[in-house]
Amino acid sequence: MRGRATEAVAEEGEAREGEALEDGRSADAGADDGPEAGVDQGLEGDEGDEGMAVNNSVDRSRRAGDDPAMYSASSSVPFNAFPNLLTASIRPGDPLCDAVIAEGFERLDQLATHVQALPYKRPQHAAHPLAVLREGCGTCSGKHQLLARVAQASGCFNVMLTVGLYDMNEDNTPGVGEVLDAAGVSSLPEAHCYLTVDHQRLDFTGLPRGRRSVFSALTQEHFPHPDALTDRKGLIHRQALWAWASGHGMDQHQAWALREACIEALVRRHGLGMQ
Repeated sequence: MRGRATEAVAEEGEAREGEALEDGRSADAGADDGPEAGVDQGLEGDEGDEGMAVNNSVDRSRRAGDDPAMYSASSSVPFNAFPNLLTASIRPGDPLCDAVIAEGFERLDQLATHVQALPYKRPQHAAHPLAVLREGCGTCSGKHQLLARVAQASGCFNVMLTVGLYDMNEDNTPGVGEVLDAAGVSSLPEAHCYLTVDHQRLDFTGLPRGRRSVFSALTQEHFPHPDALTDRKGLIHRQALWAWASGHGMDQHQAWALREACIEALVRRHGLGMQ
């Protein structure tokens, strides 16, 4: 069973890589990945992104007693702080789920804990559905895309893949401050992936928190289908970054080069290679 499941997923991944290359896009689904970690309260917004909620103006208020640090997947609080959010079993019968089960994972929380512990690095074959597990690394996009795909294929449609735009700076993304300072800016728009489950933001990227949470700097949230993540995230991010660049005396190439320098600084800080 393991061989058939893995073969089916492999064929699906190869087909998607071929489509991406034919369209002139990179087959690296992590080409627009962003950093950080934390969990916070989600809020409803206007309809958009395949009919799902979009927050163009994020309400930063929280329920009494809510503290992002206590929910942080990267804090000292164990993952079992979320006993009712991701404890569902992975349902067999779907090729991706069968392949994940064959790797030894029976529940969503087991898979989430595993991918959170993997190094922050772009897989060489990031378009493949099993790239994170096969290559033992991943970025925010790949890790959360895998989790959302498996959860939804297992009938957990309350697990939503989320793309949040936030103002990236040293306080919320440790490691990028020197790059931003050298460019003469205090922050720039970054797109970050995480999950929203029952109005809670769950982040399994696995990087340390900064002095402030990424979620305190959110400006937009979008909820794309997992299979549409690469295109949707790239479009959302580029639109925000180009608008920011025009107000900071940069062209699009300069703005993107600055963003990539920030990500390179981030992975160097954690002793990882970026491919």
